[in-house]
Amino acid sequence: SAGQGTRGCLGCHDGVLAGDVAGHPVGIDYDTAFARSGGRLRSSSSLPPTVRLEDGRLGCLSCHDAASLFPTKLALPKDGSLLCYACHDL
Repeated sequence: SAGQGTRGCLGCHDGVLAGDVAGHPVGIDYDTAFARSGGRLRSSSSLPPTVRLEDGRLGCLSCHDAASLFPTKLALPKDGSLLCYACHDL
């Protein structure tokens, strides 16, 4: 189920990409994914504050921030995969 932030985004965006964005799941419970990741994800308590979970789930606001100055309103820059490494411990 979509969190409040994601529902707000879908108010303007049609949601065609919601559920799986460029191969990345949205709406999944992060702690469940962490437990199943075999150490490939960082714990939810270690995520930077700009990577927000919506009711414990990945949502639009996990990667995007309306106030961000980064391209496509990303919560963190993609340079050096900084956004990816916020959650993934590859």
